[in-house]
Amino acid sequence: MPDTLIDIVIHLPGASDVRLKGRVRRTFSNPVKNGMGIEIIENDPRYINFIKSVFPDVHEEPASGGAKPDTSFQKHIHEPSPDEPLQPEFTIIACQECGVRNKVNKAKLSLGPKCGKCGHPLTYPA
Repeated sequence: MPDTLIDIVIHLPGASDVRLKGRVRRTFSNPVKNGMGIEIIENDPRYINFIKSVFPDVHEEPASGGAKPDTSFQKHIHEPSPDEPLQPEFTIIACQECGVRNKVNKAKLSLGPKCGKCGHPLTYPA
């Protein structure tokens, strides 16, 4: 589906419909989330005004095939360099059944971790 042209309709607060034209550049699918990256080819001034009101540092660039999109609104987000390994955050949870201490990835707490020794469900203190 990459490089497919699409029409996009966005409902903004205070505006009925904003119509954009775009080109699908990439798609992804995984068990948690599906999505696509879209390059906007034609936009509506109401859309630009809304984006500028949400992200005041974003500057509009003309839509052209080789233009690099402005990502200044992402300047406060720390993105690790390719050399920097991702470090997951862990917590230690003691099993209420057998007392064994289990190291659990914080990102996986919502999946219902179980004790590595006895298999009893672990409860994370709120």
